[in-house]
Amino acid sequence: VLDAAHEDSVIQAGQLAGSDVPKFFIIAKDGALSLESVLEHLKDMSDYGNLFEYTEAAQNRKRTVTLAHELGPKGTLFIAHYVQAVFQSIDASPSFTLGDNSIIIDIS
Repeated sequence: VLDAAHEDSVIQAGQLAGSDVPKFFIIAKDGALSLESVLEHLKDMSDYGNLFEYTEAAQNRKRTVTLAHELGPKGTLFIAHYVQAVFQSIDASPSFTLGDNSIIIDIS
């Protein structure tokens, strides 16, 4: 389905999906929106939704989160814009590096 969709539609769908619903899940589970609760939400999506594999590394006050998946380039677009919208809900602006089957998120 993603491969058949136009890139702009995939991006818009990711932004829309990430801008509203995750906030309610995060607040219901953790009680507040924060960097830690957003990262926990991504871990839960990995563990229970099997949408991607989540890995995290920390070095010199910087955290790097990698989301690896098998959904192809348009899956990367959807997930990246979903995650970017979730980070916007906590006024965070990490940098994103997109690959065909991965998203690297650098959080300072």
